[in-house]
Amino acid sequence: MSADPSLESDSCSERRFFEEREQVRGLLQKLTQTRLPTPESDVDRDFLAAHSSVTSTLDKYLEQSHLLDPFLHEMLDPIVREIKRVMAERAQAQAQDQAEGVAFPCQVYRNPRLHKLFQLVYHLCKVRGYKTVVKLLPHEVSDFEPTLQLLQSQDRADHSAWETRYVLLLWLSMLCLVPFDLNTIDSAAESSNGAISIVSNIVTLCKDYLSDPGATQVAAAVCLSRLLSRPDMEQHYLTQFLSWANRELMTVSEGKDMRVLQFKVTGIMLCLAHIAKNSPREQHIEASRIYFASVMKLVAHLTEDDARSDRPSSSTLHRKLSVKLVQRLGLLYLLPKVRSWRYSRGLRSLELNMQSLGLTAGSTVTSMPSHAQVVRWSAAKGIGRITGRLPYEFADDIVQSVLELFVATEGDGAWHGASLALAELARRGVLLPQRLPDAVECVANALKYDIRKGTYSIGSHPRCLGTRKDRSAGPATRHDSHFS
Repeated sequence: MSADPSLESDSCSERRFFEEREQVRGLLQKLTQTRLPTPESDVDRDFLAAHSSVTSTLDKYLEQSHLLDPFLHEMLDPIVREIKRVMAERAQAQAQDQAEGVAFPCQVYRNPRLHKLFQLVYHLCKVRGYKTVVKLLPHEVSDFEPTLQLLQSQDRADHSAWETRYVLLLWLSMLCLVPFDLNTIDSAAESSNGAISIVSNIVTLCKDYLSDPGATQVAAAVCLSRLLSRPDMEQHYLTQFLSWANRELMTVSEGKDMRVLQFKVTGIMLCLAHIAKNSPREQHIEASRIYFASVMKLVAHLTEDDARSDRPSSSTLHRKLSVKLVQRLGLLYLLPKVRSWRYSRGLRSLELNMQSLGLTAGSTVTSMPSHAQVVRWSAAKGIGRITGRLPYEFADDIVQSVLELFVATEGDGAWHGASLALAELARRGVLLPQRLPDAVECVANALKYDIRKGTYSIGSHPRCLGTRKDRSAGPATRHDSHFS
């Protein structure tokens, strides 16, 4: 006897489509068509109720955010169109004030209704992810300066309006990619030293926002990295920023306590990681030499601090970002795709950067026994990426270093990190058959890992990852005689 379809649908929590599409469309239309007496006027209860209804509806799709993909443009379009209309009105009012000789035409701009619209865009970024939403933001050249001017008019001390600054920074990160010389869209005259005022303003703003403890820090790092990754930014702005970042990291690595500047260090390392990812490889190999020594010194300090104490002074996020940055620096020295007919060329490239590559690979391996799981996971992914681009002789040395972590003298963190690394190596197909007997023996030991400590024992996470490594090897390998 078949079950009642209505009961089955009620008991199933998985959604199959955007059920509230028409409701959200109507609410967005209401929100964007509402007009207030003045820009500074507070929104009424009906506006707040409609706004809250949209955000609560979007929150239902946090676990299945892909269902919103076909309708993201439909939801963003009216919001962005209204934001651009308000920006145009503000620009017109500013021009009128300047014509009338107002003493201070560029003041802090407050618009509660506009902020609520930016909150909706942020909520879409929160549910679906900013990488997906930012691609749908308008990127006309005419939007560049109004967006920057609106960001400059924000009060950084107003912590209730951080969503506006977050979305504006993300919007600027998209506008920075326009395929035109930024000098041609700058309404201000070019200075004598070759600097472009619009670029200088963005760099100055983003450097300040890198010290923020919230989401605006991430948006500033993304915006700054995309701007400085442009080919026309290398000569003047990229070198200046990397020199500034190098000085800041040197100050921290030489000090005894980095907690005083922890937010700035986080922002700088996050931005450098994005730059290493987005910049052209040939361009950034040379540029990275500016800050490479400072980064490695800071990473060594973080690694030593993590291994020395159960309560390290550095944060888990710092150690995770250090591993991410180091592995991306290591990938700069390796060809994106290693193929059989290009091994000789790859070896010549390795000879030029052997010392730097060895430092990055060694630092990534030593990060695997970290106390924090996110650091171990980031290190394992870095091991997989770097090993996949190395020639066999060098890759085998890294595999051997990973296998050497499966010893009784290492803690459960090292066993967990090594199991993660083996799973990543097997997933990428760089754990060759001749290494399988040693790998299988290590995995078998990880499956039995259990250390008694007083009235409890540790070892559940190495045992869990031992099973994952078995599965990532593939069915043909799992039925090999080594497992019998």
